[in-house]
Amino acid sequence: MKSFWSASWKPFVPAFLWVIADRGLKYWTLHQLTFGERRGIGWGFFLRYWLTHRSEGGLSGSWNLWQFPLLIWCLLFLTACARYRRATPLERTGYALLLSCGLSNLWDVWRSHAAVTSLEMVFGQGTLLSFNLADFGVSLSATLLTVLLALRLMRDSSRPRSQNLGFSISRGSFRR
Repeated sequence: MKSFWSASWKPFVPAFLWVIADRGLKYWTLHQLTFGERRGIGWGFFLRYWLTHRSEGGLSGSWNLWQFPLLIWCLLFLTACARYRRATPLERTGYALLLSCGLSNLWDVWRSHAAVTSLEMVFGQGTLLSFNLADFGVSLSATLLTVLLALRLMRDSSRPRSQNLGFSISRGSFRR
């Protein structure tokens, strides 16, 4: 069994590239568009300079700004560390993308108490989605991890109970 430190770090490459693209798009948006300006890029997508204040809704007080999201990020980090060495490469990629995109948004919220919303998807007369690449990465990785967990639970539920526990009841000893 691989230890946490010897497990493959290749899943961090796409996560790193995703965050570079997110930071680059946010930088471009801040320097090329005026606040509230939208530029169409086709197929119902727009580039837009807008700030999403993370203090709207949720808990009251300063916990809205960055402490509560940082606490959630730390819990996700601990979960990923505990699960990483037993995880499949696709699951590792999901954890890496989730943590890196979450950290990108945390950086925005810590630095300016808002995240730059740089993409909009519009259908008809109304806006359907406003997001940045980090938001999309978090949603994508959370969906991926949920599907992988559901598949693992379905696979484990089809095994006899003794195989799920990791030891043989008839022998009374742990499998190696």
